[in-house]
Amino acid sequence: MVFKQKRKAPALSAEELNAVYLAINKYSPYFERDRAIIALAFYSGLRAKELANINLDVLVDGRGEVREVVQLEPSMTKGGEFGEIYISHPEARADVVAYIRKRLEEDKAERHERLFLSYRHKSISPNYMRQLVKKLFEQAGIKATSHSGRRTFATTLDQGGASLREVQALMRHRNFTTTMMYVTANPARLKKLVRKMAVFESEIE
Repeated sequence: MVFKQKRKAPALSAEELNAVYLAINKYSPYFERDRAIIALAFYSGLRAKELANINLDVLVDGRGEVREVVQLEPSMTKGGEFGEIYISHPEARADVVAYIRKRLEEDKAERHERLFLSYRHKSISPNYMRQLVKKLFEQAGIKATSHSGRRTFATTLDQGGASLREVQALMRHRNFTTTMMYVTANPARLKKLVRKMAVFESEIE
């Protein structure tokens, strides 16, 4: 029996991600929601299930402010465990805050409600979220999946100088080997690392 290897979701370049945002602004009637979805996927590393299940009350504190450090409840996460995410990237945070303000002030949403709703104002299932994100990519002419946000998150952290342990913590991986599967070696960076190696003088005559 021949088993097909599962293809990895591609990481997006900065240019491709910008194209996604431009397509959302141009084509989406729910651009505030969709920009917030992309922000949390690409800059906080949320999975489709977590995007679908996250509630307003874990994002907003008692003063009505959007938290920078968010505790995800087991019902929201893969594996049913508590998780911690960071909403601290300035541009991504601005999109998330703008959408939450819309939900609370214009839509009069209750704190216990889901953050993201369908166009019928119903809760979104994880599968619906996967299809929604895929459609956002397609509108930008990009072939990717909902997991591309998470892979881009890990790759960008790694190439930005984060240690693999830091990437593991931000990705909320229990096993280090899982994190390694997300990180793609950058040939240009590897060449630079070798070039910068300390030179040892040989004592062999």
